[in-house]
Amino acid sequence: EEYKSYKQYVSRSGVYIVVHPGYYAFFDNKTALSPANNTVGGFPEKNIVERLSLEISPNDFNLNVMQEQEALFRDFLEFMSMEKKLVILIVPRDYKKHMTREYIPGKDEYARYINDLTNLSESIIYLESLEPNTGFMSREDMEILKAFLHDAEIKSVLYSGGYVGRCLDNFNTSLTDTISYESVYFVPEMASVAPDEINEASHRYLLTKDGKINFKGVIKYFKSYGFERVKVPKIKRFSLFKFSRIRDKKS
Repeated sequence: EEYKSYKQYVSRSGVYIVVHPGYYAFFDNKTALSPANNTVGGFPEKNIVERLSLEISPNDFNLNVMQEQEALFRDFLEFMSMEKKLVILIVPRDYKKHMTREYIPGKDEYARYINDLTNLSESIIYLESLEPNTGFMSREDMEILKAFLHDAEIKSVLYSGGYVGRCLDNFNTSLTDTISYESVYFVPEMASVAPDEINEASHRYLLTKDGKINFKGVIKYFKSYGFERVKVPKIKRFSLFKFSRIRDKKS
C-alpha cells in the first residue's frame, strides 16, 4: 500500500537499479588490510572500501579500474540520496555469510558502507539477489518489483552495477523475463568489471590517460564480454549530472 508514495522520488529518466554495490571490496577481494588505528562508534574510522584504496598500488591496473568505478558509484549514490531520487539496490542474499572478511556480530561493515553512501535516505530501497554470487532474482521478488513499478508509475528501468558479463547478465535475464524489454536500459557509467578478468595489455582502453574511467571503453568492453547469452539491453547514458572527480590541487 506504500508503493504509490514512492512516485515522488522518481526522476524523469525512471528508476535506477544498481546490482551488487561494493561487491569486490566486500565479497571478492582477499587483500590484507592495514589495521585501523582509529574507531568511530566501534567501527574503523574508514570503511573497507576506503581502507582498501590505501593498499592499491598506482601500478596495479586492475585495482585502479575497480577504484575508479567505485568512486563513480559513490558519487552517484550520494547525489541521488541528497536529491531524494529513487534508487533500488540489489544486495547479495545472506551477505553476512559470504563476506571475504569475517562478519563481526554487531559490526555490519557492509550495511555501514551502504548507509554512509545513502545518508539513510528514504528514496534508496533494496531487494536481494537469489544467490550471493549471481544477479538472478527470485520470481517472488520480481513480481514485487513489477507491482512496485506499476504502482509508482515508473515507465523506465535503468540498471547497472557489477559485474559486466556475470551478475549483470543474470539480472538482465530476470528483469526482461518480468517486464517489457522496451522499458529496460543499461547505464555504462556505473558498470563495473571483475578485476580478475581484465589485464592492462588487452583492456587499457578502460582508463583514460589521466587514470579516469573511459566510458567509451566501458561500452566497448560491454559489447565484447557482456550479455553474450541474453538479449542485449539498450544503452542509455547517465543524464542527471555530469560525472567528475574533485581532486586535491596537489594531485
